[in-house]
Amino acid sequence: GDALRVVVHLDLDAFYAQVEAVRRGLPQHEPLAVQQWDAVIAVNYAARARGVTRHLRVPQVLAMCPEIRLVHVDTIPLEPRPDDGDAVLSAAQIPQAGRRERSKVSLAVYREASEKIMDLLADESRATLEK
Repeated sequence: GDALRVVVHLDLDAFYAQVEAVRRGLPQHEPLAVQQWDAVIAVNYAARARGVTRHLRVPQVLAMCPEIRLVHVDTIPLEPRPDDGDAVLSAAQIPQAGRRERSKVSLAVYREASEKIMDLLADESRATLEK
């Protein structure tokens, strides 16, 4: 017979912002945006309530919401330095978080978070999951 087939679309809204909030232990009511160089690529609900949206430039965001927490995505140096090998740099280690010419973005932390979610869904559903 025909098996019952259920299709579920799971949209993780503001995923990068949620990952960074959990990673840093930030409360949901604190405005947060994830930046990549000088642009905002993810915004949590608290920041959205203050008019902040994706694709705005950092100076615009700061003018709209001075209390916002800006988190730069992690980066990997294009030319490893002798002191750190080819380590992933966190936002705190990136001087001015804008050294685009010397590094590339690392999405490893978001991929790991996505894998955890997919594993949880697979464990709970006993179903075939597709990305």
